[in-house]
Amino acid sequence: MTRKKCLLAIVLVALIVFISRLIWINHKYPPVKYEVIPYGESGEAMKDIKVKICDVKEYNQDSIKKYVEKKSLKVLDIANQESFFKVEVEMTNTSDKEILFDVGMMTIESVGYSNAIDLILMNEWNDKWGRTMWIAPNSSRKLNLCYSVCFLKGDDSIQKMKKDGLYVVHNYYPVKKMWKLYK
Repeated sequence: MTRKKCLLAIVLVALIVFISRLIWINHKYPPVKYEVIPYGESGEAMKDIKVKICDVKEYNQDSIKKYVEKKSLKVLDIANQESFFKVEVEMTNTSDKEILFDVGMMTIESVGYSNAIDLILMNEWNDKWGRTMWIAPNSSRKLNLCYSVCFLKGDDSIQKMKKDGLYVVHNYYPVKKMWKLYK
């Protein structure tokens, strides 16, 4: 009988330690706050860097296929892509010093879907760019962010994504910054 009581005591102590640790972690790391920036408005992506969505163009598989054939881009695999998005953004440095901005962190996102930039299209639709880019003091720089939307079949999936909200996201924690792609 004492062995059962001893085992029960150990299990209870372990459970209390586990629950108290769980509570402590939830207080130390609060839930994510969401900040949605409307289409065409500037929002702070990081200290002294504001980002604004200037234009969004959607290309379906047929139109991008014609573009690929015209430009002879044999390395671009469009077989599983449903749509491509070309998002023109303006990044503005509001400080008096040059700042390094991580463009590679900007993803496209909707309910249940997220994807990073498409490197091949980024190279095709931008003259000079890098995953990280220096932005001169008190100046702006425009860039075309390129995203491919995979594994969604049929036009209704894209329309559902637009209806649910399609965003470009830069920060994820503690505040998730989301720029709306459509009005």
